[in-house]
Amino acid sequence: GKAGRQCIAAYGWLVILGDPYSTLSYNLRAIFMGISCEQGVLLSAIKYIQKMIMQPIKALSKTFMELLKKWKEAINKIVEMMKMFKKVVKSLVTFLELGVSWLNNVVNLCSHEVGTPFQRCTFAFEDINDDCKVTQTISQFSTCLDEASTGMLVFTTVFHYFQALVGPTFSYVCLVTDLVSNVCYIVKPIDYICELISFATGVLVKTVSKKFKLLMSQISTMLYIEVIFHRDQKINTTSDQNLKNSIEMASKRLVERASYIKDLFKKFCTIIQLWSIVFLIANVMIYEHKFTRYESFDNIFISKRLINIDMRRAKCKFSTIFPLSYHERQKYCSLTSLKLSKSERKQLIKAVAHTFFTAIKMCSILVADYVIFTVLIWLRKLTKDLTDTINIQSDPSELQIQGSSIFARLLQHMNNIFDVVDLKHFVNAMNECIIKPKQINLDRYIEVGVILAVLFIFTIFQPYGLRMRQVVLNHYYPEVANRRAIYLYKQILTKRSNFLTITQRALRRKFSKNKPTESFMDILKMKYPWLTIIFGHTQHNSCLVCGKTDASLTHCKSVGCSGQYCNSCYKALQKKCTICKKPTEYGDLDDISEIDISDEEDTFQDKFNDNTLSYDYQARKWDPNQSNKES
Repeated sequence: GKAGRQCIAAYGWLVILGDPYSTLSYNLRAIFMGISCEQGVLLSAIKYIQKMIMQPIKALSKTFMELLKKWKEAINKIVEMMKMFKKVVKSLVTFLELGVSWLNNVVNLCSHEVGTPFQRCTFAFEDINDDCKVTQTISQFSTCLDEASTGMLVFTTVFHYFQALVGPTFSYVCLVTDLVSNVCYIVKPIDYICELISFATGVLVKTVSKKFKLLMSQISTMLYIEVIFHRDQKINTTSDQNLKNSIEMASKRLVERASYIKDLFKKFCTIIQLWSIVFLIANVMIYEHKFTRYESFDNIFISKRLINIDMRRAKCKFSTIFPLSYHERQKYCSLTSLKLSKSERKQLIKAVAHTFFTAIKMCSILVADYVIFTVLIWLRKLTKDLTDTINIQSDPSELQIQGSSIFARLLQHMNNIFDVVDLKHFVNAMNECIIKPKQINLDRYIEVGVILAVLFIFTIFQPYGLRMRQVVLNHYYPEVANRRAIYLYKQILTKRSNFLTITQRALRRKFSKNKPTESFMDILKMKYPWLTIIFGHTQHNSCLVCGKTDASLTHCKSVGCSGQYCNSCYKALQKKCTICKKPTEYGDLDDISEIDISDEEDTFQDKFNDNTLSYDYQARKWDPNQSNKES
């Protein structure tokens, strides 16, 4: 029954929620993760493009920075060397200046105020010669003591002392001074030395100092360098967190909610199974109660007891129900017959529709799981083939610089500036982003298919299975089965007799006095002729009772009668045409359709138009006593 089908469907949903649904959710989660991974690779590619764009600027800036750094180191070394050279030169000049100063301090040979040694020697002999000719006083002698130098002081002092003693007596001795004055030429080379010292202390030292200062300024100007490098870069991001992390968190939440819904649905299916079992037991008890208490409940099956009743009535020559008419065969059927009754067919159609929609829901999940798995396998193969065809052979840049100078070492240090980022990293990242779907379990598919097949089999054979309730209850309650058989027999007889009476009277009212027989559809076809294209022309050669069109119709033999019937309807009417016969002729004594009520209608119309009548009569409040008096 319905409860059993619900149990089977619930078990099918439990099976689907096991492996196919988990595989589907895993593959969907893998799709989300693959998308997030590919978005991460895309972001890395964007950053790589930005890096490639900025690589020349960065390389140039780094080159300048390294160049400036090494250049500063070289300049510092050169400056240190120049400082050492300057220090040496300054030390040499200082040594020369100290040497000359020492010579000047020792003998004061090169004094410009006193004169050179040759000049002073000459001046001394000139003074002696003059003293020889002119008498000198002691004041002159003291003057000579003051003006003479230390070297000639002794000589002149002795000479003047000797002159003072001898006096004019030895004046001829002054001639000797002229001869002795030639001795001064011995110190003449000292004048050249003084000139050399004067040149060294004057022009040479000043020139060397000036040239050295000029050299230092030129070197400083030559080595001075100033580099200004300016670069602006502004990057604004409004993302609070990484996109990959966001998608991972969203997928994690989705999986948690899906697992929660899955567990909840499993519990719901378990409850449905338990409820189906309880509902099945309750339905059995309710059906048993109604079967034993109400004879009309589900009493549409022809049993052996009903056949025995009909046989006994046939032996007693009473009216029987067999054979059943066409409409009765559609409504009633045997318990062992493969043919279904009208109510059973309706229930079967509803059950098949419900089972069909349930199967569509289950198969949609299976198809979605299989299609997603197939698509992911195809995408995985396509991506793998695409990455395998990408062969990146990027050799790192190599700059060979030979030499041991400072500039060679500088360029050798700058060799790593021209390195390029390896593109194989992105290929490896793409390989990591390849979706790895979960393998589907075909055994579960087969199991679900078997469950659906069993469900359809149970649905199709449900009416035959429900008939077993009648068999079991008839076996355990034989008295109730007898009562139900008698009730069904009476019900068929009553409906058949009522049908006969109603049919006879309907035929007489509709077709008596040769009235035109036009249906509502005939009126519409006459008003709108285009309806005949859709519904066709009216079939007049048909049975007046059931409307069945048949070539072998039975026509009434009375003259002017339009009655025509099929064989089954003519037999049901007891082979009597009720159109041309009176009710008394075919046994319907209760039919009063033959009474002519035209006179009564005229009397009623006269009474209605009479203004002398009372208000109560106009209000249709009939007074039996008054009506009797009038009559």
